[in-house]
Amino acid sequence: MHKNKLSLLDHTFNSTINTFELSQDDFHSAHSYKMAKIVSRTNTASKAIRDKAREELLKNFSTFYINKTLQSLEGMHIFDKHGKSLLRFQKINKNDDDIINLRESLQKISKDFKYQKGLEVGLCKESYRFQYPLFYDGEFVGSYEYSVSFDAIQREMKKFFSQQYVLLLDAYRVDSIIFDAAKIKRYTKLLVGKKEYYFDEMLFNSKEKVKHFKNILQSDNVEKIIDSNSWGVVDFFVDNNRYDIIIKPVSDISSKDLGFIVAIAKNDYLSDIEERFFMDLFLATLLSLSIFVFVVRQVKNRNYVRELINTQKDMLIVTNTTGIQDANDTMLEFFGYKTLNAFHKEHDCICDFFIKGDGFLEAEVDGMYWVEYILQNQNKGHKVKIKDPLTSMNRIFDLDFTVLKSTNSVFIVFRDITQEYMKNKRLKDRANYDSLTKIYNRSSFEYYLDQEIKNSYKNDYIFSLIMFDIDHFKKINDTYGHDVGDTILKELTQLVESHIRQSDILARWGGEEFMIISKAKLEHSETLAEKIRHIVESYNFKEVGRVTCSFGVTQFHDQDTKESIMKRVDNMLYSAKENGRNTVVSIR
Repeated sequence: MHKNKLSLLDHTFNSTINTFELSQDDFHSAHSYKMAKIVSRTNTASKAIRDKAREELLKNFSTFYINKTLQSLEGMHIFDKHGKSLLRFQKINKNDDDIINLRESLQKISKDFKYQKGLEVGLCKESYRFQYPLFYDGEFVGSYEYSVSFDAIQREMKKFFSQQYVLLLDAYRVDSIIFDAAKIKRYTKLLVGKKEYYFDEMLFNSKEKVKHFKNILQSDNVEKIIDSNSWGVVDFFVDNNRYDIIIKPVSDISSKDLGFIVAIAKNDYLSDIEERFFMDLFLATLLSLSIFVFVVRQVKNRNYVRELINTQKDMLIVTNTTGIQDANDTMLEFFGYKTLNAFHKEHDCICDFFIKGDGFLEAEVDGMYWVEYILQNQNKGHKVKIKDPLTSMNRIFDLDFTVLKSTNSVFIVFRDITQEYMKNKRLKDRANYDSLTKIYNRSSFEYYLDQEIKNSYKNDYIFSLIMFDIDHFKKINDTYGHDVGDTILKELTQLVESHIRQSDILARWGGEEFMIISKAKLEHSETLAEKIRHIVESYNFKEVGRVTCSFGVTQFHDQDTKESIMKRVDNMLYSAKENGRNTVVSIR
């Protein structure tokens, strides 16, 4: 049970962060190029030019900031490439300060040029930041960030799992950042175990609850969990009510230990929430308690058992290791049968309808019958895909089960989670694919590159990288406008995608830059790059006609890291541009 509670807190926190992150990613995909173009003019500019750029940024993005502020966005901040503050939308008159000296996250993004997210203690308050690098004409020109306060995060978390949340901050970390006067206004200090921590008393609506919270944190069981910097759940009683305190360690945006998120949950309410929310995959309390227990006890009175299970909307079966012993009407109606006997005349097993592939459960897994497999792997989540005979649509079902010990049979519930599954899939696609070109985005590319490197180390596997971009793309945008530029990006993507192998991975690196993971040696990858270069050069693009691309190619070496091969392919692309563009430059 405690494991489920810990998972519930983790899932609630991550779902909340994903909710904020996805809304910001939409803005980044649509507007980061325009923002980068404006910011690029400020890096070697006079104060007058920087002021004009600020006015333009305010004009273009203030409406977005105001709308997002109503949705819990706390701050939006734009920086030049040197880490100087260019524009704070929440304090438009404070700018040009060297904030990079106070913020490790800014130092990191200015060095690595990579998107990052995480908690960070600021001078005003602790916030969760989403930081994006800005690139223009192939160069890093600055960055920008969204900040969401922990107050807003815990309000959103309560929509998922309505409990009290407290952020417990390592006092040593806070003391190194915030002035004493600010700390006094914001925090209460408390010794927990071997270290001191800060928390915000304003999260509680009474002094009595603050007192209870302090006592709980200083209990032996809680101190033991916190001193070990681990997850944990501790039961306690207040006024004859049973509560759980759920403890989750958290790191900051620089991956350093920051403290803990503490959730205080009333115990009798938690079980109901777990059934409704925890992965949206468990049965309702009535089903899991009353029916399961009843079926265990009822062996002789099958008519009454069937009457009870037929009240359930989910498909239910009782099975042994060979076939279905019983099923409810929902299951029979789904497959178009009036009785279980009629079903058995045509099918031995419900697994006859399982659709293979995509990681779904199949009739046989690792040499085991599917029922045996789920019993041997009870800690895994099990899902099946089944074609709806009535609509011919694929449906996704989550399986929950209990073993009827008195009969050695298994009671299995097929819960239809198609809508939830498809929604999550769409959210995942949005996170993994570039919204304009519909190919993999930068983060997905880096994931697949890491996988290819692991395969190479493990299996002596050879692959190459191809990096290319559109020649003089800035001129195209300036001449024809960004809408035409976007059209060219989409046309180019479709053109390239149609001429690479299915096993190759095409991704948008940023702006007009693209990457291909070519699962072949250098010679073959050079040929592929040259083929794409020629095809692009010969293609008649809408609105602009002829467009060319420059290519860099390199092969992965045994001694390579992700950083070294990325740097090498980037150097090859740079050489291609130096050699007149519309060419391929490679190195082993």
